Amino acid sequence: DNAELPSSFWTQRAKLFASDGAASNRFGWSVSVSFNTAVIGASWDNAKGDASGSAYVFTSDDDVAPSSSWTQRAKLVAVDGAAGDEFGRNVSISNNTVIAGAWGNNAKGHKSGAAYVFTPDVAGNATSSWTQRAKLVASDGAVNDMFGTSVSISGDTAVVGADGDDDTGSFSGSAFVFTRDAAGNESSSWSQRAKLGAADGAARAYFGNSVAISRDTIVAGAYRDNGVKGAAYIFTRDVPGAASSAWTQRAKLAANDGAARDSLGSGVA
Repeated sequence: DNAELPSSFWTQRAKLFASDGAASNRFGWSVSVSFNTAVIGASWDNAKGDASGSAYVFTSDDDVAPSSSWTQRAKLVAVDGAAGDEFGRNVSISNNTVIAGAWGNNAKGHKSGAAYVFTPDVAGNATSSWTQRAKLVASDGAVNDMFGTSVSISGDTAVVGADGDDDTGSFSGSAFVFTRDAAGNESSSWSQRAKLGAADGAARAYFGNSVAISRDTIVAGAYRDNGVKGAAYIFTRDVPGAASSAWTQRAKLAANDGAARDSLGSGVA
């Protein structure tokens, strides 16, 4: 249990559950952790109607000791949450910023989808209460795009998948990049900077069903590409570190032994 040794054994430190948990809430459907703060989705919670969804923030009780217990600090729900939104089906956290997808939201038509950004009320203090800072929607959102089916955040940049988008065929899929308008300001608004799609996008590839970002690099899965063999795509910023930069596809990843129904890209990180 030596935190400094990568070869050390690992020990379960806590079991987390919602303080108001109920049957069929699906607490734990999605999870993400950053330093000593974790966020856990409960996409079928009924806080604002059947399957409106929620997410819970937990922090360790001791910032230094890895054996510390953990405590629930906040329950997050969309300000405009509604039945069927499934808020929290996907969640991600970076530092003290949480993003939660709500692919069933009807912001721009039935299941067009949305994502929500939350930060603590006391900057840098995850144990404080948390507030919704932004609702993200695709600039060209449409019925059944399912924007918010996947989310990921790194610093001041977030990526949101919309695997029902149909730019290059029905359910070809896409992903959208958003950044804070004021870098480093947790209470800042957010703006869409780019829309990503596969250079060889095709119907029912479901590009964007999974997404991940680290600094200037995004990976997006397309698990039904090429006869459900699946694929993933790498994008990078044209100008590293520049929030308003365009993004370019750099590679398509496919398994050298790929076979039908492998579904490569069903998850990425």
